[in-house]
Amino acid sequence: MEKRWLYVVILLAAGLPASAAELFQGFDLCVAPQSPACVNAPRKQLKRDECEAEVRAYTAAVFHFRECIEAESAREVRRANDVLDRWKCRLSKASCRT
Repeated sequence: MEKRWLYVVILLAAGLPASAAELFQGFDLCVAPQSPACVNAPRKQLKRDECEAEVRAYTAAVFHFRECIEAESAREVRRANDVLDRWKCRLSKASCRT
């Protein structure tokens, strides 16, 4: 299912003007995981082994989400720094990186 969405995004981005296609450049969708419903299920309906596996998977997904957010944040800071450097360079050639 994920590959299908990737193809849709690629097709959409291919038809966009260059400035709009930049919106997708380097984009990694960080989706917050949903907590397992079994944790709030009535005790009689609780399947302990299945719920334990769901909780472990959820915990792993939370760590992956955190890593994703950190990577996207770092990427955006680098992009902002590049924009600022290009702007400063336009204002004063003395500010240009060598």
